Amino acid sequence: MPTAVIEVLLLFSAVLTATIAFLSNWLTPDESVVLTAILLVLLFGLAWGNFNQGRHPCFLFLAMLLLMQGGRLLTYCLGSESLCKSYAEFRFAWTMP
Repeated sequence: MPTAVIEVLLLFSAVLTATIAFLSNWLTPDESVVLTAILLVLLFGLAWGNFNQGRHPCFLFLAMLLLMQGGRLLTYCLGSESLCKSYAEFRFAWTMP
């Protein structure tokens, strides 16, 4: 079996396990954020290895996607409190009549 299939199956099983743990209230939202950030960094590392150590154009796309989509998530994991504040403000803004 090719290694790419094994990587995809292992990542899918990790995401499925994390989803079940979160829905069963075994993970708090903060733990879920850290787990999501770890999975994003893991995907980045796998892409580094699979895309010729960063010399492939698709790796640049994945790196920019990680920074744009997961940048706030990663800064929250490193100690910023802006994710919770902005989420609370967002939720409050949508509940206003």
